[in-house]
Amino acid sequence: MRIIDVQFSDMKPSELSSPYIKDKESIIYESDGKNGSIYFNGYYYVENNPPPYPEDEYNKNTRRHNKWLPRKHIMNLIYNKDEKYVEELYVIEIYKKETHECTNTISYIDDNGSLLECVFFPTNYITLHFKIISRFEDYVDLC
Repeated sequence: MRIIDVQFSDMKPSELSSPYIKDKESIIYESDGKNGSIYFNGYYYVENNPPPYPEDEYNKNTRRHNKWLPRKHIMNLIYNKDEKYVEELYVIEIYKKETHECTNTISYIDDNGSLLECVFFPTNYITLHFKIISRFEDYVDLC
């Protein structure tokens, strides 16, 4: 199975915390039908747990997000199987995030003759672990 695309949507449109996948080439998706994980290059601005964060005691410059796991999302998975495109929709609950490697893209901006290094969207290689709550085909009528 070759992953073509994965899109995440928030269960409530006002939440705005769904993962963003920057590079579709790097997606590794694994699932046994009940639990799964997805490895990708992108961002997910959610913490693993609510405060306090004892590891930040000595680093006062650490920026934290105001949302934490677990979080429910709708996952739209498109993959190629036997030369055919297959699309599946799931309701998932992400319960763990692992950050592996920083992949920020640095942009250079001219500031009156000196170059400033800027990162507009911090990205990392991330693994998200999730439980599959349900598949949308399990519902008879979504409207």
